[in-house]
Amino acid sequence: MKSLVPIMFVLAYVLSGCSPSPSEEELILTLPLAPQATAPRQSGSMLEYSVPMNCSEAESFYETQLFQAGWSLSSSDGSGTSWTRLKFMRERDTAEINLSSSSSDTGKCHVQIFYHKYSSLDTGIPQKVIVITVILVFQGLFGFAGSLASKGKGRHPAIGWLLGFFLGFMGDFFILTWEPRRDLSGRMIPWDEYKLMSKEQREAIRPLSTAPSPEMKRRRLLLYILVIIIAVFAVLEVLRNLGKM
Repeated sequence: MKSLVPIMFVLAYVLSGCSPSPSEEELILTLPLAPQATAPRQSGSMLEYSVPMNCSEAESFYETQLFQAGWSLSSSDGSGTSWTRLKFMRERDTAEINLSSSSSDTGKCHVQIFYHKYSSLDTGIPQKVIVITVILVFQGLFGFAGSLASKGKGRHPAIGWLLGFFLGFMGDFFILTWEPRRDLSGRMIPWDEYKLMSKEQREAIRPLSTAPSPEMKRRRLLLYILVIIIAVFAVLEVLRNLGKM
């Protein structure tokens, strides 16, 4: 289990696109600034200021300057109106420029620039891989705990693994409520000892089976129904969360 820790850190590092490259907050400052712009106000990867020109002139300025800087215009909305949105791409990074003018001050154009740096997490597959990995590790812990509980009760550890992994807490709780294997003196026999017993020794300590009472049958039926409902709900919840990604 300890060997999984460095592997998980390496996986998270690779998928998150960690590198010493500049951040979005630094990269947005490399975009061209229109002449005579007011002091820019920065909030994370967003830059905001005003320029003393109409928005059509500002639109031409950014199209020209960003093209020279290696950017390509991928979409343009609202051109020629009081509100324009330009979207540029370079490699897989995105710069979005919103231009707006007000009727009270026709000589100025308000500029908002957003910078989005591409990350491998922008795609759906890495996100789902991480989510599924976390779920498997989380359920694996229940499975591991179930195997220990199962061995302590003298049962095969595979039973605990299956119940703990697929039913989580309910599976482990179900194992803990089992009556353990005991010798003739009533001492609980762990699996490591029970598996070494011969067939005759196991038969000697095995209690005589009796038909369950109607009350016991009802209790078992209610428990099985509860476990199935919880399992179905858990599966549907996982599928619903994966569908949102």
